[in-house]
Amino acid sequence: MATNEADSLIRIAEYGSHVGKMIQILDDLEDWHQLQKREFREIHLGKWRKTLPILYTLDVLPDDEKDLFRKTLAAVETQPEEVGQLVDYIDRCGAAVYT
Repeated sequence: MATNEADSLIRIAEYGSHVGKMIQILDDLEDWHQLQKREFREIHLGKWRKTLPILYTLDVLPDDEKDLFRKTLAAVETQPEEVGQLVDYIDRCGAAVYT
């Protein structure tokens, strides 16, 4: 695959970018499924705060609910029992299905 042809290099870079995005989406979904099963202690809390289901939920919620969702998200870090509320928000928005 070694080449100095600009078109080939661009296509190889695009391919790598798409593969990387696919791997990230699969990783986010795996984290989401662990969260749904309440196996979130295995997930670094800072890691899943930026997963696609969380970001999608923040994008589609009405502003007043975004604030409540953010509070719930923050509460989960110190009160793991709040994860059910977090999962409910995400499920209601269809974020995992969308992802």
